[in-house]
Parts: sequence; structure tokens; C-alpha cells
Amino acid sequence: MGLLFLVTALCGCMKDTRQLTFATTEPDGWAAGDTLTLVIDTLARTGTHGVELLLHTDGYAYTNLALHVSMAQDSTVLYDEQLTIDLKQTKQASGIAQRCDYVVPLANMELTDTTHTTVSVYHRMSDTLLCGIGRIGIRIGSPARRPGEVVWQVEW
Repeated sequence: MGLLFLVTALCGCMKDTRQLTFATTEPDGWAAGDTLTLVIDTLARTGTHGVELLLHTDGYAYTNLALHVSMAQDSTVLYDEQLTIDLKQTKQASGIAQRCDYVVPLANMELTDTTHTTVSVYHRMSDTLLCGIGRIGIRIGSPARRPGEVVWQVEW
């Protein structure tokens, strides 16, 4: 019941949840070497899409998180990065008590609508068992605006 409420509450705050999926870590923690795999079915359209990583934490003991994130369509690797996320500087979607939900923009990517998208995530923290990260999600939506980017301009 609680998990369903959490996902429903988070999705209720997002504008576009058509391309959204989550993977859950083991209840006793996320072990080093355990890769979370998220698969998103074919997209509604081809083109540039913004990709965001979603983190659900509850009692996470650190203010940073080191991850390896890889994204592919078929055999084409579109994104393969080692990330170090400063949670103090990351957009926090919501939080109740010790639970916090974070949104981490990854990139704008050209994606096709003919095949599914596979995202693989594993942690690179020194702890062999990382506690407090309950779920990892991926959202594919509208392209993200870059800092200083002009969204539209009117000439008089």
C-alpha cells in the first residue's frame, strides 16, 4: 500500500509520465555489483527527448551518490557515464520525514520510436551494501532546456 502511494504521489506531480519506469533495490540494501535494469517500451515518437534519473531515498546516510548509468537502443549505446551526484545541489522533488525524491537530468538524446530503450544503473560507492536507496527510475519526456538557452523570442 505504501509503495503504491509513493509512486502515485510522485507521478501525480509530473507533467508527462508516459515514458516512466522504476527498478527496486533489495530490501536489505543495494549490493555493489548489482545492476538495476530498466526497460522502456517503444516511444510515442522519434526525436530529441530529455532523460532524467529519479531517485527515491529513505534514510540514505550520505549527501552524495556515485553511479554508472548506461542507456541503449538495440545495440547502440546512447549514453554511458559515471556520475557523482551531490544530493545537496540536486533538485528534490519531494520529501516526507527521511524520505527524499530527487530528479537528476541526464541528457537530451535522439531516440527512435521503433525499439525499446534499456537503461542500466549500478552504484560506485565504497560501501558494498548501500542502504537507503529504495528505487531508481528513468523518465523520458520533453527535451530539457540548457542554461542560457532562449526558449522563444519575439521580434517586434
